[in-house]
Amino acid sequence: MSNTFLLILLLIGLIVSLWASQKFNVNAGLIAMAVAWIVGCWLGKITPTALINYWPTSVMFIAITTTLFFGYARENGTLTLFAEKVMYLTRNIKWFPPIALYLISFLIACAGAGAMATQIFMSTVAFAIVAQTGMNPMLALLAVFLGGCGGGGMFWAPEGANRIAYYTGIVSDDAVQYNVIAHSVYTAIVFTIIFLIGYIVFKGWKNKAEVLDLKKPAPFNREQKITLAIIGIVVVLVVGSAILKQVYPTALTRKLTTNFSIQFTALIGFLVCFIFRLADTKAVMKRIPWDLILTVGGMTMMIKVGLEFGVTDMVKNVFEGGVSPIVVPFLFLLFAGFISLFANFTVIYPLLFPLIPVVAQATGANSVNIFAMTAFGSMITGMSPFSTGGACCLTGVPDEEQRSKLVPKLLIMAVCSWAIIAILSFTPLFNLFPEILTFS
Repeated sequence: MSNTFLLILLLIGLIVSLWASQKFNVNAGLIAMAVAWIVGCWLGKITPTALINYWPTSVMFIAITTTLFFGYARENGTLTLFAEKVMYLTRNIKWFPPIALYLISFLIACAGAGAMATQIFMSTVAFAIVAQTGMNPMLALLAVFLGGCGGGGMFWAPEGANRIAYYTGIVSDDAVQYNVIAHSVYTAIVFTIIFLIGYIVFKGWKNKAEVLDLKKPAPFNREQKITLAIIGIVVVLVVGSAILKQVYPTALTRKLTTNFSIQFTALIGFLVCFIFRLADTKAVMKRIPWDLILTVGGMTMMIKVGLEFGVTDMVKNVFEGGVSPIVVPFLFLLFAGFISLFANFTVIYPLLFPLIPVVAQATGANSVNIFAMTAFGSMITGMSPFSTGGACCLTGVPDEEQRSKLVPKLLIMAVCSWAIIAILSFTPLFNLFPEILTFS
């Protein structure tokens, strides 16, 4: 069979896997693995052993180690108590609650909870504050969603750490570090801009209550204090070594950055938490995101089968047809955003990331910006109520009638936020990080 026909079958398999994952609540990665086996081994010339080797071991390793480490902070209530303390300290500032929601969501997500867990927890906190202050519920949803995604996107946080795995094997090790740092900076800037626009549109300074009636949180206990200290040390080692390498690029700093990777630093942090018995380890281990691992693994296997059949050459030929370099990141933003309106963003990275170096070489576009726009597109429209992020944010809505009214508004807000990033993609903002990849 021709490679073109096999690629068409893979495309059909991709569409079927995305549809079935939403319709029947079956993991898209499992279907993708089956499609990869049928198309690659039975219709193509790939052996089962070779297909198994396409499994992204690095993704699985990062997902497990970071979840185990940060799971202690979730399980023993450290992150919850941290949020309560910050809200209590700022209860007398009338215009500050929406900003506090955004900042707390950002901090909790980048401290280890990740986007999804932060959005679920902070959604409940947000609507308790909405009930007390009269804050616009759309602004509360925006603050929780953007804060969770923004903080979770930092390269030492769960989603950011997983992104490192997606880069592995696609670009060089130096380019991996460069891209994840660039994306962390861009994420913090872009999501803050969108939140500030939302703050103005929804008049976040206008609240009915002068003072929030919040109970004073209890002090941190022994386990929570140790947990905070360990998280702080891990973040300092990971972030500090990366910054040091950028400031003083020597053999020593490169070695420090490599060895203080989030994967193994989180693993050591987990072992320290285990030694101090900071939470129920069995409960922590149940938090390992097997759905995420299977989704990313299956999609990666199917994409690599497509690479064997020449999908990169096909994409390269399309973009060599005269597409302007400045438009390329915008196109990736549109495509990733459209998929994420209805599906979890985790299926998008393994689908599009392997194509980016090829497209960058063919068009002369900045690969850092293409990676960033792909990530932004997949994250921002995840705010859709039909996607994971929007569903998480709606969990805290106490009233079913209110929830049903928020669904269409949340979809509109997702599209508007998508449009804001599309506009930003053409601004000088994305000239902060020049191209790093070299093409022969």
